[in-house]
This record gives sequence, structure tokens and C-alpha cells, in this order.
Amino acid sequence: MSRSFAVLAALALACSTHASTNGSSAAAAESPVASKPATGASATQDAVSDEDRQAVELADSIQKDVERIHGLEFLRPVKKGVYDRERLAKFLAKQMEKEGKAKIATDQHVMQIFGLLPPEYDLEHEMTDLLLEQIGGFYDPDTRELYILRGFQGLVAKILMAHELCHALDDQHFDLKAKMDHLEKDFADDQDRSFAMRAVVEGSATELMNAYGVDAMAQSIRKGEAVDFEELMKQGVGGIPMDKASSAPPILMRPLIDAYMEGAQFLARGKGMMGMGRAKKKDVRRAFEDPPLSSEQILHPNKYWKSAERDDPQEVRLPDLSGALGEGWKRSDSNVLGELGVAVLTAPPAPESKPSTAPATQEETMKKMMETLTGEKTTEAASGWDGDRYDFYSGPQGAEALVWASVWDSEADALELLAALRVPEGVSLVTIHPAKDRVLALFGRNLPASISTLGVLARADAGMTVREIHSATEGAPSADTDGGK
Repeated sequence: MSRSFAVLAALALACSTHASTNGSSAAAAESPVASKPATGASATQDAVSDEDRQAVELADSIQKDVERIHGLEFLRPVKKGVYDRERLAKFLAKQMEKEGKAKIATDQHVMQIFGLLPPEYDLEHEMTDLLLEQIGGFYDPDTRELYILRGFQGLVAKILMAHELCHALDDQHFDLKAKMDHLEKDFADDQDRSFAMRAVVEGSATELMNAYGVDAMAQSIRKGEAVDFEELMKQGVGGIPMDKASSAPPILMRPLIDAYMEGAQFLARGKGMMGMGRAKKKDVRRAFEDPPLSSEQILHPNKYWKSAERDDPQEVRLPDLSGALGEGWKRSDSNVLGELGVAVLTAPPAPESKPSTAPATQEETMKKMMETLTGEKTTEAASGWDGDRYDFYSGPQGAEALVWASVWDSEADALELLAALRVPEGVSLVTIHPAKDRVLALFGRNLPASISTLGVLARADAGMTVREIHSATEGAPSADTDGGK
């Protein structure tokens, strides 16, 4: 689970901030189009269609509005290319290949042993399907280019283009690629910290997109132009079709949607509704220069912005338990759920619904969208989170073990977590509560009877280390002050 839902967010329509370790030249070689303005898969530099040229000119005109709303100016021209859907689909497929089939398969096993995915769920297929549904355009920090879908027109296209151009503007001022590469290099096994950074990136673009969208719709109405609210609604959040995203399991859907909506809410210090609050420019800058460290700080903005309430996470490390599990066992994954992941894990089961092959109606999609956007963002069992880590082990004859350690703000919080844990079908679960603020759990599948699960957890507890993670700019002026722009 370490990167799969990160890949969903990273390769989605808004901001292709995939944490690539390849340099710009390598990324450019795999780009869906050449880096010449208004060129596509079948076009040449000498044969640019009027439609493609108009698309680039439209993006150029939107840049001025993006500067006005954002309060920053572009430092250099933004490369733009127009491409067709087939070429982008191939590009996204290559990005999926970088993730690796074996890694995605491990992620699937981890989610399933936690009970976060159904046993029959095909993660690779569903991820690919969801990504391809979102094709529309994106800004790629690796190549520093805006890719525009050929034929993507109208008010929706303008609003989403403003979102992508905000990414380009933020990249020029805050170097998005360097930040994501830093996370990939130094925190590859902390997806919760990566989510917090993505929430800043997507939150910035979402709150600008919302402001631009309100202006653009008002202008269309004043001109007597029809506004297709149904089409706007179909695009959901940041261009992610809500009928598709809302039908995905929560462990995939929540990080994807929350990076946009909760990210915007975080930058606005929790003000406004559904990402519509406006952030102060100094707060956006601070969040990029001194990013939040966890999903907890995104879900509870005061735990980042207010020094009296500041709550940085604890880093949890576990010893290698391969020897304790026995011959043939190997640790194959390690990562962090964070409060967001624990909230999904401990959320009440959704009511069962009858399966249907019919597409969702407009009313059903709208209802699901509102439930997603306005529903509870965390649970009582997750809200006292202070840090966690899981290690996943694969053993002989398909045996699997997942050791999960978590630390909590209080003993009451730890006990709430214990009471909320559910045992997935076909999985065994053993827990211990060795300290007031600490819970360890072992989820097992096809475990041989010879393994002492309590003994393994005792070894994990004995070798477990916990240390507080602090802001990179600890000691800097307090973020409490609410004045200024």
C-alpha cells in the first residue's frame, strides 16, 4: 500500500506530481507529446491545426487570471502541448509500469489483509481504469509542461486548465519536483507524509480553481451564455469523475479526493466549506516552504497552524521479525497508515447495496458526491493518532503476516482503537496493549500453527523505536498570527 493510492493521486488529471526519480530528460522522452507548442501525436511542428493553436492561446489567456487570483507572477513561459487521448493513455500506462506489477500486487495484499479491499479486488486493473477515466490534461513537473487534451473545450476545460496552470505557477516558485523527489528519496516508506505534501499542492490549485470557476461562471451568465451545471458536476473534484471515484473503495477514494478538498480547507485554516474558503497568500507560501507532516494536520488544521495545538507525528520503527516468524519469511513492505488511513480502517461498514450494472443516475451521483464531500473525515478511534507503522511479511505456501504498531495521544485513545478493530474474513488478528499509549496488532493469513503470534508481537514491542518528527523550520516565527495577506 506504500505508493499505489499515491500513484492514483499523482497521475490524476490535476497535477501529475508523480514522485519520479528520473531526470527531466528521461521524463521528456516518455512524454505524450513533443515539447513544441500545440503539437500532438499525429501533428507536426509545421502542421498545427487551428483548434490546437486556439487551445494554447486559451491557456495563455487564462495564465493572466491565474496570476491575478494567486498573487504571484509566472517567472518564465509555460511550455504547452496538445495531445490526443490515445497518446496520453500510453503515457499513463508507462507510469503504471514504473510502479511495477509486483509492487502493486504487494499493495493489494496489504490492503486486503487489513480488510480495506475486497478479496476479489484487482487493484492494478481498477487503478488503470480510474486513471484513464480522468484523462483531460495535466501539468508535469518533470518536464515542466502543460499537456492539453485535443478537443477539450468549454467552461469545464477553462476551469480545469486554471487548476493545472496553478500547478505550473507553484512549481516555478516552490519547485514541486524537488519536493516530491525529496519525499521519494528520504520518506518513501511514509505515504502519510507524502499525502500531506500532495494536499498542499492540490489544495493550492483547488482553491484557485474554485475562485476562477466562480468568476468564469459569473462572466458566462452575464454574457447570456448557458452554463452546463450537469457537466460541471460530472467532473467532480479537480476533474475526477465522481461516479467513478465514489464507487472506488474508501482507501483509494479518500486520499484521492481529500488531497483536493481537505488540502484547500487546510490552506484556509479550516474556514469555508467544501474547499471554498480562501487561503491567505502568506499561508500558502508557508505551507510550501514548511509542509505539514501528516494527514492528521490536514484533517485538523489547527494542529499545524496553532502553536498551542501543534501536534507533529511520532516516527515508529519496527525490528525485522523474519527470524521470529520462521524459515522462509521475508519483510516485503513497510509504511504508515496515518490518521486518514486509520479513519478508513475504523469507519463503520457501509450498508450493503444490491449490485447493479446500470450506470448511476444524475441524482444518485449527486447524492454520493455530497456524502463524500460533507461526510465525517475521521473517526473517534482515529482522532487520537500520534504515529504508526506496519510491516508486511510473506512466508512459505502463501502465508502472510502484517505487524502494525501505533502510538496514541492517551490511553483512552489506544483503547478506542482496540475496540474499533475488526477481523477481516479469512484473517486472524492478535493484539497487545503493552503501554498506555501503544497498540500492536498482527494480522495473519494462512499462518502455520507453529508461529507464536504473541511471541512475535512481544519481539516487535521490545525492538520498537519511537521518536517525534519535527518541522524542518522548527524555531521559526509562529504560524499563529492571522493577519496579513
